[in-house]
Amino acid sequence: MPINASAPVRKAYDRDYYRRKRSPSAVKSQASVVDQEYIAPSDVDEQVSLLVEWSRSLKCPPGHPRAGESMDLPDYLVTYLDGALRARESLLSVARKNAKSTGLALLALGYLCGPLRVRGWRGAVVSLNLDKSREFLRLAVDLAHTNNLPLKAFAKRLENRNLGSDLECLPATSDAGHASGYDAVFLDELGLYPEKSRSMIRGMYSAITARDGRIFCISIRGDNEVLEEIIQRGDNTETYVQVHAAGEESSILDEDSWHQANPGLKDGIKSIEAMRFAAKSAASTPSDIAFFKSHELNLQLRPDSQVLVTVDDWIKCESKDPPGIDGPCYLGVDLGAVSSMSAATAYFPKTNRMLVWGCFPEQPDLSTRGNSDGVGSLYHDLVKEGSLRCFGDRIPDYRLFLEWVLGELGSVHIEAISYDRFRKPEMESLLDEMGIYANRYARGTGASSKADGSHDVRSFQRAVLTGRIQVEPLKIFRAALRYAVLRHDPAGNPALDKSSRRGRIDVLSAAVLAVGTSSLAPAIERRAPRFAVI
Repeated sequence: MPINASAPVRKAYDRDYYRRKRSPSAVKSQASVVDQEYIAPSDVDEQVSLLVEWSRSLKCPPGHPRAGESMDLPDYLVTYLDGALRARESLLSVARKNAKSTGLALLALGYLCGPLRVRGWRGAVVSLNLDKSREFLRLAVDLAHTNNLPLKAFAKRLENRNLGSDLECLPATSDAGHASGYDAVFLDELGLYPEKSRSMIRGMYSAITARDGRIFCISIRGDNEVLEEIIQRGDNTETYVQVHAAGEESSILDEDSWHQANPGLKDGIKSIEAMRFAAKSAASTPSDIAFFKSHELNLQLRPDSQVLVTVDDWIKCESKDPPGIDGPCYLGVDLGAVSSMSAATAYFPKTNRMLVWGCFPEQPDLSTRGNSDGVGSLYHDLVKEGSLRCFGDRIPDYRLFLEWVLGELGSVHIEAISYDRFRKPEMESLLDEMGIYANRYARGTGASSKADGSHDVRSFQRAVLTGRIQVEPLKIFRAALRYAVLRHDPAGNPALDKSSRRGRIDVLSAAVLAVGTSSLAPAIERRAPRFAVI
């Protein structure tokens, strides 16, 4: 039934009706004006404080172990944000599932609609592939939906239409972000990028120049050279680096090492019970050890690699009072070059004793070389323990190196000398000049059922696992273990992988040659006939 009222009453009713009808858009318009007039603080301390306070007002999305609870930033992420917001580029390297991606997703939301919001802000996410980039974006979308943030989500983009700002995910291709400009680029899982991604990474660095932006890198350590270069720049004021990793010599069953690489264990972000299960599972499956070390201990190696021997197995070969040298000596030699180490290993099967020597040229000096290889003062430590010396100026002096080795061996009988077939002419010429006429074995490094490399690797592994190698606890061996990984032919036959530019596996390469040669079947002496020739 129609309303029967006087004209003033109807006008008041219509006025109230249209006021209610216009109120959502009016509120939206008012919010838009407030957003456009907001200016984020320029002081980094204040920015971090606002982000921490804002994170406490947000709720964890469904599916999270703490769903519905306040999303407090853990201390290690607060420390990272404080350093990253003061630098042009930053790197956070920590083991998996420690909320590093969630922390960066929160930072991106802070720029889109949070306390750091800026009109027209643009961000980009790049990961191993487009699907991985979308996973990062999905973290931000879930947080936005759970907390009713004023953002619009699309398949590859998250927008704040009031401010004209957005966060988009890009494919990991060389033309990603071409001709685009960004205020922030988030490089996810940088340590797992293949070397061919270098041009794409440099393109992302170029994309922030027009807007005076920042690069945020998050990843496990992996084996990517670009990540290692960022770590080397860590002492630069324009670069901030924060790495949480276990010690290189750590056992995968050492819980103290877990906490070094997983700061999230302290805050309950990561389950300690799950870590115990994963460690025991990997310890019983040697092929999974490299994956565990890379993902859970954040050590520098490829997750899909298989180690030559584990640290735990090698420790069993170490002794502070090893047996003496006796019987025939098998000498393995791996000649290096300008940047690589030359190494020699002597193996005495009768007593299982193994000795080792290493050599670098004088230039560059050991400090510069250590920084370049990412090992710090390791080479100085090797000199102190007596396992490393420098011979030659810019090129190693192989003759002086071998004279040192032979001088250390003294009058022992050298049964055989083995070396890489690739260096056969150089090695044989050197041995002739020095008057060393022991049996010589030029060994290949290939992988197949009949290849020298597969035979030598298997012989070395058997010797380690059966306790037929006894060495002093030297850093020169321990440092090489993390890089000593295997490659395989299609049939699964192993060989040492020497493709790592920074890996100093030379001493283990020489050890594999020595042990492999000692296991070769000795030549059978030809017998005289039992009948007389008349």
